[in-house]
Formats: sequence, structure tokens, C-alpha cells
Amino acid sequence: MSRTVTDFTSYFTQAPGPVAAVTAEGTRLCVEGLKHGERYSITARRGLPSATEDSFARDFTYDFYVRDRSPAVRFAGNAYVLPRTGQSGIPFGSGNSKGARLARYRIGDRNLI
Repeated sequence: MSRTVTDFTSYFTQAPGPVAAVTAEGTRLCVEGLKHGERYSITARRGLPSATEDSFARDFTYDFYVRDRSPAVRFAGNAYVLPRTGQSGIPFGSGNSKGARLARYRIGDRNLI
């Protein structure tokens, strides 16, 4: 059984800016490319299809605010032990954070137990 992939992007308008992409995830449609800390007005246009073969009879407009992210610093992955040779750093990512305090500890092989 083949599944039909529908491009929902043409059924939406956005202010400010054009709609980057609309993807379907289960029973939800996700408008992508929005920025944190911004206000948007998105309109789902008449004719938007559904899984039950119905469609919108009129346009629906929604105004909303995409909250800013909380400051966060996180390690990329869950490996906390560095190899003795090879990798020369610990990869981590940050968002809305100006800095982070890190502490590095060396634990000998005999103390790992």
C-alpha cells in the first residue's frame, strides 16, 4: 500500500515572511522555519485537505508568539569519558547563553570502580 505525500506549504500563509515548509507528523501539521522570540500570524487556507477527505470551508488565522529558549548548555552525546589520545575536546552546544563554567576532573583507571 503506497502512501500519498501531500505538500501542505501552499495551504498556509505567514506574516511576516513566507512559509518555509509544512510537515505532517502523525495527526499534526508543523510549520517550520519560525524564529524564537518572534510573533507570527499564520493562516490555514480554504481547501486544506484532511485524512477524512474533508477540507476547510474557509480560512482560519492564528496569531501566536514563539517563546524564546531558556539559556542552556549541553554536551553533544552522553560520553563523559575522554580517550587518552585522539579526541582533543568535548563537543557541546549552547543556546541563549553568554558563557559557561566548566570543571575538568581526571580520574585514574584504578578509581573508576
